[in-house]
Amino acid sequence: MIDLFTGHRTKTEVQARVGWIGELMNKDGKYFISFNLVSHIFKNVEWYSCIAYDEKAKLIDRFAQLGTEIFIGGYNRTDSWTDKDGVEKKKTNIVVRELGFIAKTKSELNYNDYEPKAFNHEMSEEDNQAAIEIAKKVLTVEGYVITKPTEESDK
Repeated sequence: MIDLFTGHRTKTEVQARVGWIGELMNKDGKYFISFNLVSHIFKNVEWYSCIAYDEKAKLIDRFAQLGTEIFIGGYNRTDSWTDKDGVEKKKTNIVVRELGFIAKTKSELNYNDYEPKAFNHEMSEEDNQAAIEIAKKVLTVEGYVITKPTEESDK
């Protein structure tokens, strides 16, 4: 499959928990943050190195913490460099293009009560409004048009 926006031939999707979060950085006016996701099936543990830019980086910095379960979609990018000892190094990151928060930690989920309120993160009204505004910016930047529902669409 070819991503029409980036021209990349691969797409990577991962749903896992945050295992490490770097510091939000700004280089030449462009924000970015590195983080790792971790998942496991039985005894097999998988780590995924990720990098997010601009509004997605700000969302991760503001709302993610160790243990936060998130979904990401993006593409793989391998960077190469030579370390101080002259050894060539390579690292593959998932460059985040899609982001969704599933839950902060396991303790927030009430497995005996399967209602949407089980995912309520008890954010302050200010944080809630800030998250909505950031989400609107991300959607607008990605080309989505945000409209209010009409009475006809409610039927």
